[in-house]
Amino acid sequence: MIHPKTGLERSGNKIKMKFNKANKASSTQIAPKQSAKLEPLKFPRTNLNSDGMGTHVIRVKEVLQIWQKLCSLDTLPQVDKWLAEQFKSQTKYGSKDRKWYSEVLFGMVRFAPWVADTMKFKGFSEQGFLASIKVLDPSAFVYWTLLRLSWQRTTPDFDGAVSVLSKNLRRVASEDQALLEKDSARPEFFGFSEKLMTEMKARQTLSGLTETQTQKFIEAQATRPPLWLRLNFLDKKDLVVAELKSLDFEVQNLVTSEVGAAALCVVGTKGIFATEAYMKGWIEIQDLASQFIGQGVAFKPGEFVWDACAGGGGKTMQLGSLSLNKGVIYASDIREYKLEEVKKRARRAGFFNIRCAPWNGVGTLDFSKEVKLRGGFDWVLVDAPCSSSGTWRRNPDAKYRCSPADLASLNALQLQLLTEASKSVREGGSIVYSTCSWYVSENEGVVELFLKEHSQFKCIQKSLVGLPEYDADAMFVAVMKRVRGT
Repeated sequence: MIHPKTGLERSGNKIKMKFNKANKASSTQIAPKQSAKLEPLKFPRTNLNSDGMGTHVIRVKEVLQIWQKLCSLDTLPQVDKWLAEQFKSQTKYGSKDRKWYSEVLFGMVRFAPWVADTMKFKGFSEQGFLASIKVLDPSAFVYWTLLRLSWQRTTPDFDGAVSVLSKNLRRVASEDQALLEKDSARPEFFGFSEKLMTEMKARQTLSGLTETQTQKFIEAQATRPPLWLRLNFLDKKDLVVAELKSLDFEVQNLVTSEVGAAALCVVGTKGIFATEAYMKGWIEIQDLASQFIGQGVAFKPGEFVWDACAGGGGKTMQLGSLSLNKGVIYASDIREYKLEEVKKRARRAGFFNIRCAPWNGVGTLDFSKEVKLRGGFDWVLVDAPCSSSGTWRRNPDAKYRCSPADLASLNALQLQLLTEASKSVREGGSIVYSTCSWYVSENEGVVELFLKEHSQFKCIQKSLVGLPEYDADAMFVAVMKRVRGT
């Protein structure tokens, strides 16, 4: 019989899961009649200097230890930060090792729904991610993840580690790879669960995505998007590109429209923060989809703008670039330490018309007299807190932290922020609502509820930006104009 922990032919007892009415794993209870004993892996003694397999054995051992340490936690951390802490405490890891471990660990998180299904475990729950993976044999989990990554042919070499584990697990890798070919048509193969497919069908309908575009969107979830930069000053483009190329960066202009004129897609191994272009404020790290949102605020130099949920100021800097230091830009956030980051970035870029004021999302801010005399702002941007589903390609663990209850709370907060911020839009002005999510309920759903209660606003445009048209995050933007005389 197929063992539910390993997906291997073994005798053993079933693992039972307790479900609530919504068919979600409310608690994970292992109820074997007798303990299912798994034999520990036995690694061969290898000469690191002769047969070349020693490195793969060591890496398999290390990645198993890291994975089991993650499984031992009570709550799922933000994996990239947690992994950085593990690397910091393990100085023995070289840069190539860290890259390899990162690829594998993120692969295990990203493809967990497919791996669990392949291992014949039917109790996998996104909201009970840690509880689900704790009952799965880690060695088999690593094996299937490595096979999946090998099929994808990403940069690091996984074939040696696959060979090590296949011998220990008595698997025939070539036969298992045939299973991958068969599974490659399934959404789960790209980390898309049945629940996410329900959300995707709603997005496909509202955005008018073709079957090809939808498939492209799903398949993209298996990979991390490239690094996108934005030029603060278009006249510095040649200098920026020259420096990046001198540091062995591959630089591409993948967006030919005027909207993406400041966007650069770069590939390289060195850090951007150490470049002269960054230190002089000529460039910012900003995903292409986020740049499209900033472009939705189509204000002219001299106008007044309020970035109501500025965060660290990525879009604020974009607005500063477009303003040519004319007019006024206010940046707000509930977290005052984030506004300190905005100030620092503005000084580096030489934007002197950016002002910061904390806002908790309740009521309106007491802006300066010049704003009041104008009757409010020409443009208000509400980049609302959200599920961040559009950035799960970068942070796949985030999808396991967003429950239906969380989503409902976010929807209420999004509507509240949009409603409160709209009170600061002058007649004839516009409010731009955006999220880094592709969920319909967080986007069109919120906009529809807002417009029902605020007839003085008319929706001018709304769309999904970034993926699937470009290899980037997936985000949403809607522009609503306040009718004059209201």
